[in-house]
Amino acid sequence: MMSGFGVLMFAVMLIPGIVVIAIGVVGLRRARNVMRRGLSWLAIAAGLWMEVIQVVGVLPYELPDSTLPLLAVIGFGVAGFIFWVTVLVDCLKNETRKGSTRRAWATAIVFTLVVGALLYCLVRRPKRLVELGQ
Repeated sequence: MMSGFGVLMFAVMLIPGIVVIAIGVVGLRRARNVMRRGLSWLAIAAGLWMEVIQVVGVLPYELPDSTLPLLAVIGFGVAGFIFWVTVLVDCLKNETRKGSTRRAWATAIVFTLVVGALLYCLVRRPKRLVELGQ
């Protein structure tokens, strides 16, 4: 049984996850393109995962020591997958058709997963935004 202070601390520690979920929901309602929609879904998933880890961490029964790190790894996996899909869809929808730019970047993103998606976001996407205004 938790004391009054324990309950208060538990409630206070839930607030960051709720704020991240709220930011994701507001972003989802205002998003006009695929990348922003994907990032909003990523914020919602991260906030939900923060809440799951918080609740599992204070359950009254004892969990094995490997449970919380496993939940963190699963959370990073889900977040990475959402990011990867978002970047791939952005590349396929907005990349130019001339040459083999779209095909090359989509292939790189598919075969290198999150690393390729991160490279696309850091290297190609800013250039595409300047070149095409998309």
